[in-house]
Amino acid sequence: MRDLFYNIKNYQDDKIFNDELVPWLDANERDFSNFIKKVSNLTIDVNNVAHISDETSWQLYALSRVLDCLTQCFQYKDRVAINSKEPFISREQYISFAQRLGLSIKTPEVFNPFFYEIIRAESGKPNFDILEIRYPALMLGHLLINRGGVVISMSPSEYNIDLVNNAEIYWAYTRSHRASNDLSHGWGSNSQWRTGFRFDFECSNGFIYNSQGSVDLNLTSDSTFQILQEDSLSLFEARELTMYRHFITSTRDDDDLFPYNYKFFDAKDENLELL
Repeated sequence: MRDLFYNIKNYQDDKIFNDELVPWLDANERDFSNFIKKVSNLTIDVNNVAHISDETSWQLYALSRVLDCLTQCFQYKDRVAINSKEPFISREQYISFAQRLGLSIKTPEVFNPFFYEIIRAESGKPNFDILEIRYPALMLGHLLINRGGVVISMSPSEYNIDLVNNAEIYWAYTRSHRASNDLSHGWGSNSQWRTGFRFDFECSNGFIYNSQGSVDLNLTSDSTFQILQEDSLSLFEARELTMYRHFITSTRDDDDLFPYNYKFFDAKDENLELL
């Protein structure tokens, strides 16, 4: 997967699906499908994630980088940024690539930060109404591989839309429309690939965000609050950052934060059906 990442980064033409993705799939689809099946078996039980090898986590992280690069062309105000440096891929090609990897497509009609990243918020009501799905979420069973991207409405009297649209996003290698940060940043050309994947799970009764995190934000213990105090974050800010991966309401400086140890379980609304 690393070789595909570099091929995408160095690509200069406008036919990346046919020139790079299809040849890579033709050469690697069988081996990668076997890898995906292995991960699927390992993650049937959420508790097994603690036993996933570093090498498996690193390979999933490499996949996430590839998906970050492929979705950049969907992340501008308009559907596609003319003359952008990011390689163009259609939504249909993105879905085809994901399905050949063995991933499933999910496009809930109701916004949930588990499934969707906010590409852009626009003035309007109701809050968090989905105006456009730019690209779908990718799943492997109940394991989230990559969030989808949506345009949503937000009331400017209730939310700072400029903040929402420009907040720095964490657990993200690269974005076209906002600053991004992940644990690979700042490391050398080889060391950066030893970055662990973030494991998020959809369960029957809720969503587990960053399941391998060591700081449980559901436990309002003295030790949790001590860590949050050291991080200069409130419990609400830490939960918001863990779920959305960037601030939605907090106006504090979002540069140079370190939310990577947080995990959070968010119970499903019994009255909300995710399609």
